[in-house]
Amino acid sequence: MARFYSLCFALAIAGWLAPQSLSADDTKNGIIVSATGGTSSIKLTGTYTVAANYEVSGITLKARPAGGKAGEGGEQEVKGEKGAFKGVISVPAGTYDVYAVLTVTDDCGNESYYFSAVSSNITVRKGK
Repeated sequence: MARFYSLCFALAIAGWLAPQSLSADDTKNGIIVSATGGTSSIKLTGTYTVAANYEVSGITLKARPAGGKAGEGGEQEVKGEKGAFKGVISVPAGTYDVYAVLTVTDDCGNESYYFSAVSSNITVRKGK
């Protein structure tokens, strides 16, 4: 019987510590982005998920100077296809924080926004 209680306790702890796979509003909507710096641009690729009762309205890729510093950044609207997207943001040489915004519309026409985690300190080299 002690083993049974230990097993139940272990399962309860494992369930409590398991990462949450849903977004903050308990839908399956979400976006993940990966960024690499290049010469005068940042290349981004990523994936997104959208719950059955939602439709993708847009995907916006954004680059801002790293650490909240003032300066020129950039953004690019891209189209997603079958849960994936890619794009390029042209920016001056520097270091950037990059993220993506997924905009979705539900069955009632309400818009919601989902932000990816920030890819920090993406370095862009000056073009020749």
